[in-house]
Amino acid sequence: MAIINKRLASGTLSNAKATLYTVTAGKTVIIKAITLCNTSASAATITLYLDSIEILSGYSLASNTYLHIPQLDQILESEELLEGLSGTDAVIDYYISGKQF
Repeated sequence: MAIINKRLASGTLSNAKATLYTVTAGKTVIIKAITLCNTSASAATITLYLDSIEILSGYSLASNTYLHIPQLDQILESEELLEGLSGTDAVIDYYISGKQF
């Protein structure tokens, strides 16, 4: 079975819970790292979910700063979701990488 390093998702969080990544049917993913960047002049909150479980809840990210979560090493199985939202619409950019097999 081939293990593929890949960008799982990138984009901008909205102020409503949304799916950032869905594991392909029949595949497993290890989320390796998440980077979040607040592009606004004010602090903004971030909430992230792995398979409906909050892993980051209302985290306040200061203006014009970033949060990098290296070596996250969390597993998502076939068709499970990575979801997220921000307290302020369209100010938090995200980049998520991992391994798929």
